[in-house]
Amino acid sequence: MLASVSAATLKLLFFRAGPEDFPYDPGRSLLLGCIAFAVLSNAALLSFLLPPAAALAGAAVNTAFLALFTRFSLATRKLDNRFQQTFNALLATTAVLTLFMLPFFAKIAPVLAQIAEMVQKDPSLANKPEMLPTPPSSAMSALMLLGIWQIVVICRIFMLAAGVWTMLVFVGILFLMVGLQLGAA
Repeated sequence: MLASVSAATLKLLFFRAGPEDFPYDPGRSLLLGCIAFAVLSNAALLSFLLPPAAALAGAAVNTAFLALFTRFSLATRKLDNRFQQTFNALLATTAVLTLFMLPFFAKIAPVLAQIAEMVQKDPSLANKPEMLPTPPSSAMSALMLLGIWQIVVICRIFMLAAGVWTMLVFVGILFLMVGLQLGAA
């Protein structure tokens, strides 16, 4: 099973397959394995900025949001039978790309923590970016490319599983979340 999951994940990452090509498991072992893989990879990334418990909780919330959005998107189109393969495809591909992000985020995280500490001590620095340290540009570029790749893979999986409107709703939610984060900063 691991070989077929790995092969399907690679094909999905390189746009050679759709979520319907992901292995189907009538039990729950593949689903639980994919959930664990996604939660742990997300927690590893978040642990650079958060304590372990908070990183694990954040990763679980991210995975739960993805599950709810996937379930709702497929249910509204009466495509419930596609949930397992679609959700597992999303979990596996995003987890792999998140693992690829780890070494680059490890280089950026200390700078982000330093910036947060400086702005906390002097909030006026938030309006003076030239006074703040800059993260390594090569790590930022690699992280951005992997992030864009991840978004494109997610959008493609949603488009193939539930249609263009679902993909557009996902992109809209993504822009909303980014906007809220920028507004809070």
